[in-house]
Formats: sequence, structure tokens, C-alpha cells
Amino acid sequence: MTLKTLKDNKGARILKTKVGRGPGSGKGKTSARGHKGYKARVGNVNRHYEGGSTPLTRRLPKHGFRHVAGREHFSYLNIDKILYLINKGRLDATKPITIRELFWAGAVSKVRDGIKLLSKGAEDFKNYPPLHFEVSSASQRMID
Repeated sequence: MTLKTLKDNKGARILKTKVGRGPGSGKGKTSARGHKGYKARVGNVNRHYEGGSTPLTRRLPKHGFRHVAGREHFSYLNIDKILYLINKGRLDATKPITIRELFWAGAVSKVRDGIKLLSKGAEDFKNYPPLHFEVSSASQRMID
């Protein structure tokens, strides 16, 4: 027995049936897909599908303002969460509270364009010494 005489066992490799090669192959014309059309072949069809025509949503003109690139994506943070983190000892109230400090303390999980402070829990804020924040934005009520 040599390398050139080695062969696979009979039936180990099955050739893929080629479809659409004419009537003599036995798999021509509909190529073994039957006579029912697109939906029977694919299953459910997208609700906007119109049988190959250009969909209505693409035929109608587009109107309106869709500029999304200039919009800022702030991470919103309420003051009650900051006070909770100060009570737990994860934030130091004596130092300025920056975006980096808030991220490392676990106040926010993702900072894209910055952090905006909101005023939920501001009534408890009066019991604390003045805090210094360095964030991107704040609501008017929070600033007051």
C-alpha cells in the first residue's frame, strides 16, 4: 500500500447535486424548488415586500430634518445616585467630582459625549457640604 493507492471508503464523499443545468439533469426548470413561488420557498416574507416592485417607502420622496450626527449623547445622572455613592465611600466629597471619578465609582457605565446632572433627589442635597462638579452639562433645577 502506497500513498497514491489510498482512497476514501465508498460513499464517504457525496457530490453536491448541481441544479438548474437543463432538463437532462433531472434538476432543471424549477431547480427542485417546486411551483409555488417565493413565499413557499422562503417562508414568511417581509411585510414591506411588494413582489419585486420597488417598495412604496422607497418610491415616495423623503421630507423632514434627519441630521443625527450633530446631536450630543449625554449619560444622564441624578444627584441621588451621587449622594448614595458618597455615603458608600466610593466618591470623595472633599475633592472635585469629575467625569472620570463618576465613571470609576460606577455611577455611569458608558460616557459618550459627557455627563448631564439631573436634580432628582435634590431635597436631600441640602444636608451635605457644598460639592464641586466638573461635568458636561446640568439641568437648570440642578444648577439652582
